[in-house]
Amino acid sequence: MQNKKLIIALISAVCVLLIVVLTLFFVHANSHKVKLLNVCKNNKWGFIDRKGKVVVPYKYQILGQVQEGLAVACENFKCGFIDKKGNVKIKFEYDEAYSFVNGLAVVRKDDKCGFINKKGKIVIPLDYEYAYNYTYGKAPVCKEIGQCGYVNKANKVVIPFEYTRVSNFVKGLANVEKDGNWGAINTRGKIVIPIDYEALGVLAGDKISACKIMPNINNAIRCGYIDKKGNEVLPFKYIWTVDFSEGIGAVQGSDTRWYYIDENGENIFGKSYSIASAFSEGLAEICVNPTTCGFADKYGEPVISVKYSATSSFKDGIAAVLLNNKWGFIDKRGKTVIPFEFDWTGLVF
Repeated sequence: MQNKKLIIALISAVCVLLIVVLTLFFVHANSHKVKLLNVCKNNKWGFIDRKGKVVVPYKYQILGQVQEGLAVACENFKCGFIDKKGNVKIKFEYDEAYSFVNGLAVVRKDDKCGFINKKGKIVIPLDYEYAYNYTYGKAPVCKEIGQCGYVNKANKVVIPFEYTRVSNFVKGLANVEKDGNWGAINTRGKIVIPIDYEALGVLAGDKISACKIMPNINNAIRCGYIDKKGNEVLPFKYIWTVDFSEGIGAVQGSDTRWYYIDENGENIFGKSYSIASAFSEGLAEICVNPTTCGFADKYGEPVISVKYSATSSFKDGIAAVLLNNKWGFIDKRGKTVIPFEFDWTGLVF
């Protein structure tokens, strides 16, 4: 029973993270090539270019990636927005701020959230407990903890506040939670994937990662894949699953080892790993143990040395990697393109 509670707590934490991931998915899917990298040195953040040259000095407590021409920046515990040259475009007056998506950004002040435009004007009042970026003309918001729904750009409620947690729409569907279970709705608010799952992945592809309680194995939680109507397409037999990417899924077997499957559920490489992540730009992060990681190609072969303590996925031809407690950047051949001298980098997200 204790193990089951631990697993449920872990899944709950992952689902909270999923809301952030869904927002990041939308941001990355609509962003241009990464020209500036936000990096941290001596506990201060700044921007460097892809050659490692400092473009904006290390001076901020927090610095986000440039999105729609602006980046979140925080100093003296207040946040605003700067441009790619470091010019302040929206003054530092908010307790929290998030990247612009479709011309609007979420900001928080005095424990309430709302939206501003690129001129810094508040266009949706700061009345919400939580708010996330607009997609498909709708923003997921919570007026109180556990009372969440969607509003349009006129701040009119278009999907009732009847969910515990809500997320952005991705390809016309959004994950929602009610009574501890997850499902999905369409942009009209209709439930299209039953709210029956312990966890539900990003609704971007034809195969969606999902987890549910299995009464036939003592109510253990197992994960598999469903389609966008909630039909099972690959069996619920895994400890954990990662959404398919580039035609390949990553799954954790009953022995806790990770391996890759094709769309028929077959182990395509005949290999297992301590950690395996989704493919990005033809390469996937793999670890032979939790702190010894590298990259494999679509044959499952390590093509970049398995020697790093942590890695990011590849984006626009580069990845962040951690070696000897410092972050640097490599290209797809494994060549160091920016030296290992940073405490942290936003590319990890």
